[in-house]
Amino acid sequence: MKRSIFTVVTVALVCLATSAMATSWGRFYISNDRFGRCGDERLSPDIRAQNCVRSIKNTMLTDYGVNYTLGGLADAFLDESDYKSAIVVYDKAIKATRHSDQTVFRYLRGMAYLRWGKQDVASEEFAKIVQETNNSYGYVGLAEVAADRGDYKQAIELFDRAYNANTANYDIELQRAAVYTAMGDYDKAMKDDSDIAGYYPNFFYPFANRCWDRAVSNRDLDSALSDCNHALDILPDDPDTLDSRGMVRFRQGRLDDALADYNAALSHNPRMASALFMRGIVELRKGDAEKGQADIQQANNVYPLIGAKFAIYGIAP
Repeated sequence: MKRSIFTVVTVALVCLATSAMATSWGRFYISNDRFGRCGDERLSPDIRAQNCVRSIKNTMLTDYGVNYTLGGLADAFLDESDYKSAIVVYDKAIKATRHSDQTVFRYLRGMAYLRWGKQDVASEEFAKIVQETNNSYGYVGLAEVAADRGDYKQAIELFDRAYNANTANYDIELQRAAVYTAMGDYDKAMKDDSDIAGYYPNFFYPFANRCWDRAVSNRDLDSALSDCNHALDILPDDPDTLDSRGMVRFRQGRLDDALADYNAALSHNPRMASALFMRGIVELRKGDAEKGQADIQQANNVYPLIGAKFAIYGIAP
């Protein structure tokens, strides 16, 4: 699913404060192979993990290189639903990186626990960040937990508190937009999404996010398609953007085109729960009950709450 805080997310969403450019962990494609395409999500998770390990072993890494490869390795494990291994990597990253970057990895570790279904452990991690550093990542993490529990009002309040903390986090608005979308407050969601798209016009992720929020809201579908296509122009073949475009085409009733997008997304990450679930929905709509039910079951195996999350958007088998 998308970066939405109550869905299967790629926890490597957050930019490091040391990065001069908006570079999302595990998502932004490094055009050269300096790190062996460790974080290129267009590769399968097992290949990404191999590349990360090779880079760690063979390269004299800068601070950024250590952060990138460890973050990419953890992200690959998460895409395989190997939460224990991801946590081990985050533990090592916290010990290996500078103090300012440790906070980011603590946040990512908390998000890994949340994705694992361990809300209490995640909440404790985020609360410690707030208590010890008053860092915005702590408040954002607590907002993620609140939204995961369906307490959207508290989540919005915590996102707002993050703005008043001592550290800026560029994607607060993107994460808050997901909550507004779930609440049905389309106008506020679009304001947050559009603000970030305006800040980063050459970065694909804000446009992919806005495409998703429009699609699940079943609003402005032509604009949603333009957003997804623009994101794919910037970063071709990104599986999450393909997943988003599949949702747009599903809403438009273009089932064959939607199916093609879901197949393409799953060719990059066969365990993407949102694409599996929605491919199953499309197959059911096309009359292939056997394939549809098999895909939905596989999606449930990857993420047991997937059906409940899509029910928020009025989508069910």
